[in-house]
Amino acid sequence: MLKISIITLLISIGFLGCSSMQINTSKPSTIDKEAPCAIIPFYNYTQTPLAGFRAASLANAVASQKGYHCTTLGMSPKEGILDDNVQKRAIMIEKAQKEGIHYLIAGDVTEWRYKTGIDGEPAVGLVIEIIDTETSKTIYRGAASQSAWGHKSLSVLAQSILEELVH
Repeated sequence: MLKISIITLLISIGFLGCSSMQINTSKPSTIDKEAPCAIIPFYNYTQTPLAGFRAASLANAVASQKGYHCTTLGMSPKEGILDDNVQKRAIMIEKAQKEGIHYLIAGDVTEWRYKTGIDGEPAVGLVIEIIDTETSKTIYRGAASQSAWGHKSLSVLAQSILEELVH
């Protein structure tokens, strides 16, 4: 009986070890959740088409759930995507300032795929930035990546990451 319990425990630990999450964030700053904010499409460093738009859409839902009053800027793929991430963010900050938006939530998608193999495990990597549009300075930055078993989808994985990153 003891032998079966030990084997069961080891198998359980093995299954838990196959799903991992790594999170790194900057010091949380005081953000007024009542101030108007906007989410822009995340810059897509992957080969998955429109991963930045997908991640930003999920970030908008998570931010709303956490009490932020966000709108979207430049969320249509038809508007075109600039290759220069710095230039894109500068344009979006300027647009946000003109529209009276205090915070801009931006990000990067560093991984958005199903790994090859029998189960095709999902793997997601995201970076989130909150920019104060009055000063154009980043006041919060967080990065997280996670992989999981094949029974989870990329969206489920991305949402769990965003729930950890958006405070």
